[in-house]
Amino acid sequence: MKTSCGTTTGQGKTNIKGVRDSRFLMAKRYLISPTRVAALLLYIFVPCLGFILISGCGEGQQNGTESPESPHEEAAEPEASPAEEPEPVDTVELQPVDAVKYHKILEKHRGDIVVVDFWATWCPPCVASFPELVRLHSDYSDKGVTVIAVSADFPGEEDSVGDFLKEQEAYFTNLIIRAKNTDEFISEVSEAWGGDLPAVFLYNRSGELIAEHVGSGAVEKVEGKIREMLNENES
Repeated sequence: MKTSCGTTTGQGKTNIKGVRDSRFLMAKRYLISPTRVAALLLYIFVPCLGFILISGCGEGQQNGTESPESPHEEAAEPEASPAEEPEPVDTVELQPVDAVKYHKILEKHRGDIVVVDFWATWCPPCVASFPELVRLHSDYSDKGVTVIAVSADFPGEEDSVGDFLKEQEAYFTNLIIRAKNTDEFISEVSEAWGGDLPAVFLYNRSGELIAEHVGSGAVEKVEGKIREMLNENES
């Protein structure tokens, strides 16, 4: 095994005293000539100096010393996080209508199959069937079917109606009757309708009233007709 100044020991150890004594005996032989003394000094110190330099370089590499970063190297830019898309905001808006406004809204949706549900918060069958109306909207809104809910609640009950609609997540057109004459409004909707609730009316794509159902199960009955109309359009 090689040691710091080139001496070798059988057990791989360095004996500093042994190295010093051997160099001193060699120096005594060369005392007669300054040239030889100089040569001896070079013989002693040059190998050690070279070893020190070599060891220093090796030590630097082992310690992980690295050259400074080149000024031309650009730091990697952090990856931009994908832009978050804003979530859609669903709101419930309750619009007061009379007969004239009601028909204008129907006209606006001409070209769609339109389902109109007349209901009230004080009508237990209406409240019980309302989730079916919400489901109907969810299942058919992308197939050209428009759902409209018309509340028959009394003036001053708008907040209660709005709270119910939000609770039901009724994110479609919501109206509330505010006609001067309720009987005339009912007749304008349908001459055959006596005002019973719940009442569901179905309009075709031309805006014609083609079906009306009153009482429990009205939504399910209208849904069957909607399926027939959609199948006819596909055939």
